[in-house]
Amino acid sequence: MEPTAQEVNGLAYVEMNPFLRFFSLFYSPKETFMSLTRSKWAWILPILVTALVVTACFPFMRDVLAKDQVRRLENSSLLESLPKEQRQEIIDNSQESILNPPIWQYAIGFAFPYIAALAVGAILLMIGNIFLGGDAKYFQMLTVYAFSALIGIPETIIKTFLIHSKGSTDVATSLAVVLGSSDTTSFLYALLNKFDIFTAWMMSVLIIGMTVFLPRVSGKKITIWVISFWLIWTIIISLASSFTGGAFGF
Repeated sequence: MEPTAQEVNGLAYVEMNPFLRFFSLFYSPKETFMSLTRSKWAWILPILVTALVVTACFPFMRDVLAKDQVRRLENSSLLESLPKEQRQEIIDNSQESILNPPIWQYAIGFAFPYIAALAVGAILLMIGNIFLGGDAKYFQMLTVYAFSALIGIPETIIKTFLIHSKGSTDVATSLAVVLGSSDTTSFLYALLNKFDIFTAWMMSVLIIGMTVFLPRVSGKKITIWVISFWLIWTIIISLASSFTGGAFGF
């Protein structure tokens, strides 16, 4: 039985146990976001939880990540013009930073998701208020992104298992699987690799969240604008990846 929604400040609201939100997001995202319409600081905890899961999974992928990073750097066109000694030093330093990361790298690993959330929240606010004529608050868009990012938890766990089992980071759960592993540094591979099942899941949840906080905007318009911005970003990242030969892992 679905909880009965109330209206608070023009937004639908339902009561929900804060702990339950971390589970209901996966099977009842709309009700989850409706339970967050009163919360200004709810976005902080899901980002932390996601970062903790990624950190916990890292040791199981570390050796494979280091091996594949060495391979990408050795094949990168960016390093071809450098002297052999300098090229090897860059490769060795990169490998060491993965195998034995200093404390400051872990600190960055926890800080960066919050920085990314602040940026994405601003973009979502721009889409919602400027392009779609809504009146959402910044913290609401932060909440939408933070809880949508919880999809990264099952993604990280599943991909960690696949990477550890296969001994390679080439474990595409995306359209890139149709290309095999013949040229993982091409623009087409990088582009298709962004069309991932987990990305689609996260985008769907994010759009649902925006419809809750932008009740006067149609879901169709929100979907079109969000996907358009995502496609532009995807093309830019894919071009950068093909240009660097995937040396930086994106």
